[in-house]
Amino acid sequence: LRTVTGVQTCALPIYVEWVREGYIEAPPGRAVDYGFVAQRIAEIASDYDVVALAYDRWRIESLLRELTGIGVEAFVEGKERDRYGALRLVPFGQGWRDMAPAIDALEIAILERRFQHPVCPPLTMCFANAVALTDASGNRKMDKSATRFRIDGAVATAMAIGVKARDQADVSGSIYDDPEAYAEAFGKNAMPAKQVAADNGEWSAEIIADPAHPMFAEHKRRFEAWQDRQWDC
Repeated sequence: LRTVTGVQTCALPIYVEWVREGYIEAPPGRAVDYGFVAQRIAEIASDYDVVALAYDRWRIESLLRELTGIGVEAFVEGKERDRYGALRLVPFGQGWRDMAPAIDALEIAILERRFQHPVCPPLTMCFANAVALTDASGNRKMDKSATRFRIDGAVATAMAIGVKARDQADVSGSIYDDPEAYAEAFGKNAMPAKQVAADNGEWSAEIIADPAHPMFAEHKRRFEAWQDRQWDC
C-alpha cells in the first residue's frame, strides 16, 4: 500500500475503502515506513499481553533497529536470553519446516470451528487468494508466486497459530502427555500417538506433523478421511 498524502494514491480503490473503514492502516510516504510499523507494534504491545511476535527473517533488521530506536525492549528467541517483560520475537521461516505444521494447525482449528474470523474483508481476500503448495511428503506451505494478489494476512494467521501450537507443545514437558492441552491445540478428534490404536480410525496430529514417522502415511490417510467427513456435515 503506497500513499503520498492520506490514502489518495493507493494502488487499488478497494484499499482506499478499507483504510477509511479502519480495516487496514496506511503509513505515510511511497514506501513502507518501518518507524510507523514499530510504533504500532509498541502501541499494541502496551494494550495487550503479546506472548510472541512471529516474523519472517526477510529484511527484519530494519524493523529491529526501529524498535530499538523507540525504546521497545525485545529479544530474538534462540539468539538472545529471554528477558521478562520484553517483546518476544520468534523467527518463522516460510519454507516447509515451519509452515507445514503451522498450516496443519490452522486447518484443524478451522475444521474444528475453533478459529474465529471476524468480518474483515482484507483477511477474507488473503485467504481467498492463498494457494497451498504440497511436496512429495504431503507437507504444505502457502505459495505467493501462484497469485498476483496479496496473501499476507493468511500467512500471518498461519504463523500466529503455528507459534501457539509450538508453544503449547513445550508446556509441561510435552503437549502429547497432556490430553487436555493436546485437544486444545489440535482439536478434540485428534489423539496423541501413544493413545491411538492401530485400527480404530483415529489420527494423531503428532504423527502427521512428522513425515519421518513410520505411521505418517496411515495417519495422513485417516486425517484426510476425517476431513472429508467434516465437509459432508
